Amino acid sequence: MSNRCVMPALLMILAVPVVIAMPASTLAQDVAEEEEEELLDVAVAAVQQPQWTDAQFDQWVFQHHRTASAARKNMLTQLSLHAQDVDRVCSLTDAQKKKLQLAGRGDIKRFFDRYEKVKRKFQLIKNDQQKFNQIWQDITPLQATMQTGLFHDDSFLHKSLRNTLIGEQVTKYDTVAQLRRAFRHRAKIELAVTLIEQGMPLTDAQRQELIE
Repeated sequence: MSNRCVMPALLMILAVPVVIAMPASTLAQDVAEEEEEELLDVAVAAVQQPQWTDAQFDQWVFQHHRTASAARKNMLTQLSLHAQDVDRVCSLTDAQKKKLQLAGRGDIKRFFDRYEKVKRKFQLIKNDQQKFNQIWQDITPLQATMQTGLFHDDSFLHKSLRNTLIGEQVTKYDTVAQLRRAFRHRAKIELAVTLIEQGMPLTDAQRQELIE
């Protein structure tokens, strides 16, 4: 065989390992890129997945109070103010004051029992986006209570008044309570009329007649 024939053959033999090695290298690179993309997808999913905390839950429930301790402190303050208000009208005895305080603290405890129950449920499902929306059905009533206050007509405190006040105290309290209900009722009516006037201006006479 001449040198002219040997040289091309040699070159072809030497080139074979390179041709064979290239697909293996390309395959390894593709696998590495796929693994990198999978890791990236996992990282992105972790970032996009909401990570709700107990602190965030408390902010939803207690809103501007933000924490359970701050909300509890505010409730105790409201209880004290309410008891003082009743005392000014009815001149309570020390025993009556203590009884009202215990009833009001019962309302506070009842609220926080509800809060703890919902919070435990939140802690179980807070990382499950599909179930997470269910928790709002329980949070909303807590928010409503925070906005309207604990010491409403169905509260332990209000019910306790009927068993705590005696004689003339009952008459005085009922008179003041009735006046306050009438004042709040009229305030709501006047607010409603104000909203109506935003779309339909009224004369003073029309406004007063509508209110009445």
